[in-house]
Amino acid sequence: MRLTPYAFVWAAMLCAPSLVGAEAAPPEGSKPLTEILRPIEARSDFAYFEEVELEDGKYKIEYFTKDGSKQKIEVDPLTGTPAPTR
Repeated sequence: MRLTPYAFVWAAMLCAPSLVGAEAAPPEGSKPLTEILRPIEARSDFAYFEEVELEDGKYKIEYFTKDGSKQKIEVDPLTGTPAPTR
């Protein structure tokens, strides 16, 4: 099977994480991400994280509970507290 250069570009686009709208790094002085995720993970109904993204200066966290419901929360990276949603 012969792959064209376009195949490599297409494969790279599919495999690369999407950075559209996402920020490269949290603001200076932010709490470590593990410290922000730990209280969510410690909830008795927590099952698993689906996505964690830094966008618009907040961590946007999506996770599932043991009953299968999807939860979304936005957290201020500097304080680790839930941020007001727009």
